[in-house]
Amino acid sequence: MTREGTFKAFEAQLPRLKALGVGIIWLMPIHKRGQFRVSAQLIDSLDGAPIPVPEAYRVLNGKQTSPYCISDHYSIHPEFGTKEDFRHLVDAIHQQGMYIILDLVVNHTSWDHLFIQQHPDFYARNQNGAVAYTKPWKDIAQLDWENKAMREYMRDVCRYWVREMDVDGFRTDVADRVPSGYWTWLRAELHKIKPVFLLAEGFSPAVHPAHDVSYDWFLPPAFWSVVEGKKTVAVIDSLLAWERRKYPKGVLKMRHATNHDVHGKGYAYPSMADYYDQVLEKTYFEQVPLVEKFGEGLKAFMVLSATLPNSVPMIWNGQEIGILQKTPSVITWQDNEWVDFYQKLFTLYRTNPAFTAGDFTRLSTGQNEKVYAFVRKHNRNKVLVMINCSPENQPVTFKMDGNPGMGKDFFSGKTHPFSKNNKMVLEPWASRVYVYHQ
Repeated sequence: MTREGTFKAFEAQLPRLKALGVGIIWLMPIHKRGQFRVSAQLIDSLDGAPIPVPEAYRVLNGKQTSPYCISDHYSIHPEFGTKEDFRHLVDAIHQQGMYIILDLVVNHTSWDHLFIQQHPDFYARNQNGAVAYTKPWKDIAQLDWENKAMREYMRDVCRYWVREMDVDGFRTDVADRVPSGYWTWLRAELHKIKPVFLLAEGFSPAVHPAHDVSYDWFLPPAFWSVVEGKKTVAVIDSLLAWERRKYPKGVLKMRHATNHDVHGKGYAYPSMADYYDQVLEKTYFEQVPLVEKFGEGLKAFMVLSATLPNSVPMIWNGQEIGILQKTPSVITWQDNEWVDFYQKLFTLYRTNPAFTAGDFTRLSTGQNEKVYAFVRKHNRNKVLVMINCSPENQPVTFKMDGNPGMGKDFFSGKTHPFSKNNKMVLEPWASRVYVYHQ
């Protein structure tokens, strides 16, 4: 993110993020990483590897292993700074009125983790007696969730970062692969210290209610199917209905356009393989760049991500200045139309209780299948959202169901009186968000 790549350098960005409307900062794993990979030849022959891994099968190619290939869960990668630097960053984030969560990787380790020497019994073994790898990633060794001491060790790791470093919670890596009972137990243990926020990188209903929020992998492919003309806006209704059937009432979903898994290849595996209403071919996911998947509709998608029911919007590093794919290691920050857009969108989301606690009413737009319109309402707060999800290069005219009255367009600040016949015109991919205080 910064040229220096350190906690100290990142502190200078906090006022900018605060002004943008960010509430929670999520950092990818900050720990020391494994020093080698295991040769594919050994992994494939044993469906895993013996530990310690024999020298002859250690691959040293000069590249760092993944941030999710951790060698010591109590450590900090020296390139980022010291523990004192990190604690200073946490305090600075709290002084800005924001929160910080860390990426929590408890399901697996590097092949040279401290456990290899100290706790070899912590690892899962396969029928060959080798330590299993966490499929499909051959650079990480799978831990054994039947081992009580291992579970307690990882509990103590979490308690350390909450108690000693004052972090506010965790993004739990591959949350669906960890026994759901562990998350319930861990949350109760952490709450003995202070309330924490848990974000599940998963979509199994079993991760709730232990987690506050879980990933929404499926709004993007639904939206892309509209962009490609394979579905009408009714697919959004289908997705919301599916969520109501699948998850307990009130479950929150992190809705997002990109993240560290997506920005490189343009899609996430669950959105391709597990989406319940798949109409896009595998070649589409793998060959169409992310920027083309959204086309001109990214702003419309992000408005949906912030205003649909049970939504928690997230933007990835650099997205606030218009970077969607292939995020560079060093970003040149600048004010532009994207910064202004996200700042307004997050202000709307954070300040209007209609989005965090309001009900949802879908509005009819007659026979029009391109416009998605709905009302969110909480007590005296009412918001009307209308989005033209049409790739056609001409405005769409439609008739609203009922007269919404006089509202103020949140993005333009202009008051809009609806006509007597309630006709509305929206440009391609245009969004209108009208705020009412009754």
